[in-house]
Amino acid sequence: MKSYALQQLGGEQIKSEFPVAYAVLSKVQRLDSRALTVTNGNDSSSDIYAEIESAFLSSHGFNILMRAAIAGKPKILFVVAEIFELESGKRVDAIHRYYEDSAYNEIRIQSNNSHTMAAASEGVRIKSTFSWSIDGVSTKEITREYTLPKGDSRGAEMFTELSISAPRAKDGKLTQVLYDREEQVSEHTDYHYTNTVDRYKKVAHVKLPYSGKIRVDDKLHIRSVMKNPGEEPTLSLILENGKSIQYQNPKGIIGQYVISPNEKELNWNFDVDWRADLDFSNFSVQTVVNLSAKFTLSIVHEDYPSYALHPVITVDSVLNPQTNVSTVAEIERIQIKWGCVAADTLIKMSDGSCQRASEIQIGEVVATDHGHSVVRNIYKGTEKTIVHLETMDGHILRGTHEHPVKTGRGYMPMKEINAADLICTENGNSQVKYIYEIGYGGAVYSFDLSESSAMLCGGIWAGDFAMQNGSACNQSADGPKERSALQKEMYELVSKADMNT
Repeated sequence: MKSYALQQLGGEQIKSEFPVAYAVLSKVQRLDSRALTVTNGNDSSSDIYAEIESAFLSSHGFNILMRAAIAGKPKILFVVAEIFELESGKRVDAIHRYYEDSAYNEIRIQSNNSHTMAAASEGVRIKSTFSWSIDGVSTKEITREYTLPKGDSRGAEMFTELSISAPRAKDGKLTQVLYDREEQVSEHTDYHYTNTVDRYKKVAHVKLPYSGKIRVDDKLHIRSVMKNPGEEPTLSLILENGKSIQYQNPKGIIGQYVISPNEKELNWNFDVDWRADLDFSNFSVQTVVNLSAKFTLSIVHEDYPSYALHPVITVDSVLNPQTNVSTVAEIERIQIKWGCVAADTLIKMSDGSCQRASEIQIGEVVATDHGHSVVRNIYKGTEKTIVHLETMDGHILRGTHEHPVKTGRGYMPMKEINAADLICTENGNSQVKYIYEIGYGGAVYSFDLSESSAMLCGGIWAGDFAMQNGSACNQSADGPKERSALQKEMYELVSKADMNT
C-alpha cells in the first residue's frame, strides 16, 4: 500500500534525501469510512475525525476550512488539499500543510491562484488527505472529498479579526516566562512573576496572561459565549507528559469574555492568577508547555435572525504559529525557566583550568562534551535549598532541584537522581556516594552557551542553560535526535512540495 502523502511529497525519490520522513510515511495504514464509527471530534476513542467543513469563493481568494481531531497527540499531521475542475476533473491546485503537537487542528487554507479562482466560479471538487503519526514510526491516512457547485460561493468570511495579544513571544518563536527569577530578567523576558514558587511544597503557583479579541463581519452579531454541556469554554496549560493545568480563578472563564454593546466584538483579558498549582515533578521532562483554549459562540446573521451559527474558537500553542484569520488562533509555545548551580561550583574552562561559577564572565570559553563553547549570557538567582551530589570518585556538584545531570539513564534533574544511578564524570562513570537536599540561601548561576552542550561542573557533566530549560531530562539519547530529524525533514518536504506545485 502506497501512502498518498508520500506520493505528494515526491515518492521514492525522497528516500535518499529525507530518509526519516520516508521511513515514517511509507508505513501507512489507510482508513476508509467504515473504519470511522463517529462523526464528530468529541469521542476520544475515535482514531480520527477529519472533514472538509466548508469552502467559499470571495474577493480575497478561494477559502477551504478543514477540521481534524486525533486520539492522542500526533508527532506529525500532514494535510494536502487538491482542487479539481468539477466538469473536466482537471487538477488546478494543491496546497500542503504540516502540523505537530496538537490533537485538534482547524485548518483554513486560502488560494489566490488565478486558475483556482476561475475554476471555483464554475464549480470545483476538493480532495483532502490527512496523514498523521502518533508514535513517529507508523502513519495512518484518510481521504475526504467536498464539492462546491457552480454559483455557490457561500458568502464572505465570518471573522474579520481573531487576535491573541497575550501570552505572546517578543521573538515570535518561544514565550519566555520566569518565576521568581529577578536576576535573570532581560530584554528577552516576556513575562516575570514573583512569589510564585513554593520550594517546600515543590509547586509553582501558575501566573500567565490570556487576552485577545474577535471581530465579526458587518452583518453578523455575537449573542453569547455558550455554556451548554460539551460547549463550556476551557483554558489550560498542556505539558509534554500529557498532564494539564486548568484555569481555576474564581472569576471563572465565561465571565471574562466580554461582548461589545454593538455585538461586533468579543474581548477578553483574564486575571493572570490561575489559582492553580504546578507540581515540579511535571517539569522533569520539559519546561515547555502549550496553552490551549476553546469556546463556542452563538452568532446570528441580520438577514436570518432566527438562524444561529455556532463556530468553535480555539487557541493553541504550536511550533510555527500562522497568522491567517479563521476560527483558530495559533500562538508561540511557552517556556518556564529555572535551575542553576551553586556559586562556588568549579567549571572547567577550554584551556583545562577551572573557575568558580561566580567568577566566569560573558565571552569566556568553557569545556563541553562537544569540545568547547563561548558563554554568551549568564543568569543569576538565589535558592533557599539545593541538592548536594557526591560521587564515589570524589566529584561534588551542588545545584538546584531541576538542574540536569548526565547519568546512565540519560540526563536527569538532580531531584530525580537516586543511589542506583551511574553519574557521568570527567573520569568516566561513577556511582553515587551521597545525594541529599541542603539549606543554601545563596546565589546560583546558569550559563547560556553559544552551542548548547553539557559542561563539567565540579567534574560532573551537567547541562547548560538551554538544556536545563529544554528537553534534555528523562529522554533517551536516540528519541530527541529522531524527533528532531523528522521535524526538519517534514518542514523541508512541505516547503519543496509547495514550490513544485
